[in-house]
Amino acid sequence: MEQLTNPRELLKAAEKTRQANFLPPTRKPEQHINDPDAAWGRLSQVTLDETTLAKNGLSGLSYETALQPIDQLRTRLMLHAADKQIRRIGLTSPTRQCGKTMVAGNLTLSLTRRFDIRSLVFDFDLSKPDLIRSFGLEDRGPKFSALEYSRRNFDTNCMRIGENVGLSVHSTPYEGTAEMLASRKTRQFIDTLQTDFDPDIMLFDMPPLLENDEGMALLDALDAVLIVVRADHTTVAQTDLAERMVAERTQSLGVVLNNCRFPDQP
Repeated sequence: MEQLTNPRELLKAAEKTRQANFLPPTRKPEQHINDPDAAWGRLSQVTLDETTLAKNGLSGLSYETALQPIDQLRTRLMLHAADKQIRRIGLTSPTRQCGKTMVAGNLTLSLTRRFDIRSLVFDFDLSKPDLIRSFGLEDRGPKFSALEYSRRNFDTNCMRIGENVGLSVHSTPYEGTAEMLASRKTRQFIDTLQTDFDPDIMLFDMPPLLENDEGMALLDALDAVLIVVRADHTTVAQTDLAERMVAERTQSLGVVLNNCRFPDQP
């Protein structure tokens, strides 16, 4: 028998061998699993009150209350988006009081009846968030913008209308909104949501373009922008300037004329 000249060292070596034999296998790094169905399923469904919607100028949640001009606008946007591979569409206006939020709200309700597509709608008019009031969700909706949330918190704060429309609204006005909208973090957040939810359309209610730099800050994060003007409020010069500002940074989808008293005239 071989003499054990250093039994303490041999015992230590044997103990290390036993530990090595019972170590769990090395785990591979966890990989992100893209599962849009699961992401949509995590959103809390909300029921809208049609009386409140009508009082706030919104209609079209049901076929009986559908607005033909809004449905036509929705279909044109979808056809254009499919042709040009556009997903991120902003709604803006030259100034306040043009009705862009009302158009955004009615488009949202119209999109709920396109069961074959999924849409995410955001209120990014951070200094004057009105969509939550238009939908009558002040008491049930989140207080803070999605831009304040982590990705995980977004699932608990974004509401779902029916099965196919996610609604991200809030009730707290912000200062320094141009900096928030222009930040790299905001663009990364939008990219993440597009990957996780894989929506056909992402619709953004934006700030107006001519009052300050808030609206401009978001333009290059979008694929296209629709400009809403008001017949008895917006000047031709304001419309032309807004169109030029959009065209410099992204694609313009044209102008929607709101509150027109003579729709049949060219």
